[in-house]
Amino acid sequence: MKDFERYIALREKFDLKTATAEEVAEYIKVYKSGVFAKREEELAKEHFNRQSEIPPTQAEIAANERIQLNVMAVIGRENVRRLPRTFTWLAAASVVLAVLVVGVWNYSSHGSNDVVVFGTVVIDGPGYVQLPDNSTVEISEGSRLAYNHETFLTDRELTLSGKGFFEVTHDPAHPFRVRTGRVLTTVLGTSFVVSESPDFKFIDVTVITGKVTVGAFGNPDKEFRTILPNQKLTVKTDSADQRLFFSTNEHADVKAELQFKENNIILTDVTLQEAVIHLEKRFGVTIHVENELILNCRLSLTFVRNETLKEILDYISPYFEATTVVDGNHVIIRGGMPCDRTN
Repeated sequence: MKDFERYIALREKFDLKTATAEEVAEYIKVYKSGVFAKREEELAKEHFNRQSEIPPTQAEIAANERIQLNVMAVIGRENVRRLPRTFTWLAAASVVLAVLVVGVWNYSSHGSNDVVVFGTVVIDGPGYVQLPDNSTVEISEGSRLAYNHETFLTDRELTLSGKGFFEVTHDPAHPFRVRTGRVLTTVLGTSFVVSESPDFKFIDVTVITGKVTVGAFGNPDKEFRTILPNQKLTVKTDSADQRLFFSTNEHADVKAELQFKENNIILTDVTLQEAVIHLEKRFGVTIHVENELILNCRLSLTFVRNETLKEILDYISPYFEATTVVDGNHVIIRGGMPCDRTN
């Protein structure tokens, strides 16, 4: 039991991002081994049987999902163990054990900000999400995004508060809609920025590629205008008579609109070699991977909180059971086990 408690303690530190590189490596190694998988499921079932008539609180769901999403980000979705659907409110990978055994609910804001509440996914920014239709969204600090995961493929509608950059997968049969306050932005496939002013009086929609239409939520047929690339539509929403007023900037400053996401590092299904090239350019360093057998291993990670190179490497290296040595502008990734997802 002592080893299991150690494992749960490591899971807790992993979620809080307070674990050292050695502790992250230890946790991932034990997790991937599955040595405690049966014990986790047994305890989750016991807890479910005791609590089956007590609805889970939002805090319980949020904490469990936060750990699950953190695990998925570091070791890959295909490696995450899942309980039967009956226990999904206890968290998809039986992460409820972090609470059952450790008993701590004071989770840090530095962890994953995704929360799943009965089918509705809520993401607090800064953050990056790939939607069920493969569209992607990057949201800024202080922003919030919400959508129904279960119905999204047939009803591509979500709600945004704050600012987000959308890259939408083309699907003529299912228009993509973003509700921001009283304004509804509709597209088929394009990239654009929606930005709500801090005082909620103005909503800007800036098109990067493709085109979008903007109308009133609740009355989508009442279309304000179709916006083309490099144009920005500003909607004034605070009139006393509830009318909406708009103006169009034909030559928007697209670079300024995208400034909020410039520091984000998005590594989506890339090889380690591709990730190394990206990090070299980003941080002005050289990175040498000693074990060439891990260069084709694939990973998907996002960093949206201005993480340092060391923080990023401390998450990447344990994924391959490697170690990192930093000497000025030269980095060496040593060791590492070949993965089973090579090209």
